[in-house]
Amino acid sequence: MAELLVGDIFDALVEQTVAVPGTSTLGVVEPWLARSLAAPPTNNDALWRSRTLFPRS
Repeated sequence: MAELLVGDIFDALVEQTVAVPGTSTLGVVEPWLARSLAAPPTNNDALWRSRTLFPRS
């Protein structure tokens, strides 16, 4: 009886799925972020200068 119950529990766990909202966005954001970080330093420098000149209050 216990072996049958254990088997049923494992079968039920295998069939369960979980959908986490926003996980499909990671496939878009991650490559964009990688390209952004690999961009020529002038782009990053311009961004830094704009944030330094116009800081958020």
